[in-house]
Amino acid sequence: MSARLTLDEARAIIGRAVEKGSEVQWISAYAVVDEGGNVISISRADGAPPAAALLSRSKAYLAAMTCRSTLPFSQRMDKHPNRFLGYQNLLPQPLFPGPGAVPIVKQGRVVGGFSSSTSYHTGGMQVEVDGKQVSREDAVTAYALQIPYEEQHGDVP
Repeated sequence: MSARLTLDEARAIIGRAVEKGSEVQWISAYAVVDEGGNVISISRADGAPPAAALLSRSKAYLAAMTCRSTLPFSQRMDKHPNRFLGYQNLLPQPLFPGPGAVPIVKQGRVVGGFSSSTSYHTGGMQVEVDGKQVSREDAVTAYALQIPYEEQHGDVP
């Protein structure tokens, strides 16, 4: 098994994201980037807002470059907007400091990042899955990457 993220693996991740997104009604764009933040695969589901592709790509880039989920970055930038401007100037890609993206880890090292983004659902961000209230976006991420569920949107109605 290669320590690099392959196109087939990226497309499988996106396939699972689209499948789960349809199930929990999180119709969005899904992006997989490599460890340098370069797009390997991106897909905007039918009905997803046009901005979703740009936002998911930006969040996946940030997860890959920082080697962690974007929730802590989002929280820090809310408290330090001037620092966010510094990041904007340092990093070559546009940044959206929203929660929800995670690094992709393979053989113990970060090999990329994954994110979905904006979806409009009249029922809000939360959905019941197996008797528990969870974030639609975070449920998609966990399923797509086949990792344990991690709440990044607990404060979003």
